[in-house]
Amino acid sequence: MFNIQLLDSVAVGKILFSDQPQLSDKALQERVYNLRKNKNLEMKKLGKTFYISKQKLENWVKETNL
Repeated sequence: MFNIQLLDSVAVGKILFSDQPQLSDKALQERVYNLRKNKNLEMKKLGKTFYISKQKLENWVKETNL
């Protein structure tokens, strides 16, 4: 069986902006939204929440040189 870890926008933000721990969850969500919109961060919407697998996020980071 596969073990896929899905991350929501806040979890993604905490990973990508770990150098800015003072950011609120709302600020992290907005920053991740901007990355989805402007930098082609592919996240899938399930219900009201966007998710991405940890592996896909790692690949995206490598591709975009962040």
